[in-house]
Amino acid sequence: MLVILRYWQQALALCAPSRFFSLVQVTAKKYVQALVRFVLFFKILFVGLLVAWYFCPQEVFMIQELVAQEPEKLLAQSSVVWWIFVFSVAEFMIHAGFLLFIRRKGDELSTKEYVRSFMLRYVQCALMFSIIMLFVVAFFASLGVTTLPQIHWGLVVFVRTLELIIMFFWLDSPFTIKDFFIALEKGVNFVVYNVPFLAVVLILGFMSQFLLKIAVCGVPVAYADIFGFLSGRLELVTPVVAGQELAAWRVLLFKYLKCALDFFWICFIWVVYDRRKTITYSKSFFS
Repeated sequence: MLVILRYWQQALALCAPSRFFSLVQVTAKKYVQALVRFVLFFKILFVGLLVAWYFCPQEVFMIQELVAQEPEKLLAQSSVVWWIFVFSVAEFMIHAGFLLFIRRKGDELSTKEYVRSFMLRYVQCALMFSIIMLFVVAFFASLGVTTLPQIHWGLVVFVRTLELIIMFFWLDSPFTIKDFFIALEKGVNFVVYNVPFLAVVLILGFMSQFLLKIAVCGVPVAYADIFGFLSGRLELVTPVVAGQELAAWRVLLFKYLKCALDFFWICFIWVVYDRRKTITYSKSFFS
């Protein structure tokens, strides 16, 4: 316990104004570099999504309500399902691509070779997360649990942060099955031993998202939107606030600014990870 407290003290030291501002400066520089590289490489995808939002059906924006109230109606509208599929694939490519450009340093691989190689690694790790989730669901099903209890939003954010750190460790590994479990172990240790600092970062992230929605949409962020934090997704947010429909440009602006804001905080976490990834917090079980 004393060891954890000592590491927590070291993590909190990063919140000192001078050190925190230094991290923000490094993050801003890295973020701009990654953004420029991303736009230059995925320019067709980026511009295509920017234009597509103006042509997608109104029902796409109402996806949350349609799923909750009339799922049959949603499935009956093939065009809406098609648009959702297109945006889901595009969002996955954006999230994976930007994550890869955030972590890229000088290497001998060309941009195309780098993206092709590490995109596969990203997909492998994402599939492993899905497999683990299936095992968890199967375990509860074997116990006779058919309805899972509602998950607290704090746990959702914790798991999302943990997945992000595990992904970083995985992308820095030699890419074997054993390395995935090593990355899993290192990710858990990293989060546990840096909880205070990560909590500060998440709070700042929530505050920035809160202010963004007030500035663009005129309303504070809802808890449902918090689930999207660190997702880097173009959230399918209902364009109706207090009974009034928001202008299309406001909805579009919020989606892209929120996506950009998510990636800034993901980049910030990566900068901290890159500085502290070599620290051995505890003896490894796998290595």
